[in-house]
Amino acid sequence: MTNHPEWKPEMVDILPDVPTGTNPIINNGTAINAKSKNAERALMVLDLLSQDRDYFDLSVYGVKGTDWDAEGDDDITMLPDVPDPFGGFGMGWNLNLPRISKDSAFNYLSMLEGFDQNHYTAELSLMSFDDTNVKNEIATVSAVRSKYASVLEFGFADDVEATYAEYRSELKKAGLDAIQEEYKRQAEEFLKQ
Repeated sequence: MTNHPEWKPEMVDILPDVPTGTNPIINNGTAINAKSKNAERALMVLDLLSQDRDYFDLSVYGVKGTDWDAEGDDDITMLPDVPDPFGGFGMGWNLNLPRISKDSAFNYLSMLEGFDQNHYTAELSLMSFDDTNVKNEIATVSAVRSKYASVLEFGFADDVEATYAEYRSELKKAGLDAIQEEYKRQAEEFLKQ
């Protein structure tokens, strides 16, 4: 990010009184297939990526001196002409290893701390929906969605209101209500646990 010399970006929490939603602990997690021939070696690689700063930096930011330079112990400067200034992601790795760009908003860390202190995990985010009873409806709804959604989302409908009404009608015929009822049933069962 290139900034005007006198300007430093600032993050703004537009909903300061609303807690931040978080994802389950497995979000962005990493697993080793049970049939892996080299499970121990794969685990060793994951361990290096999550615990060794040099490997973490290489996998997330690229080559030091080519793609980025360190600014102290925890800060980073992405070098000019890097095509993708954030070429990787943490895949459930150690959250203490990421570096902070000097181009980040001056209040970035305090915003993160605020989010960490005022958050919740939506209970239903931990539920896994079983589509066994509505597989056909899901396939039909998906076909209807592919016919109408793009036309509406990209503004290609000549008559938006009429196309939207037709879309809703086709979704209903395709079984959207059955999918919603099945989800509701499973959600209620899940929340009783």
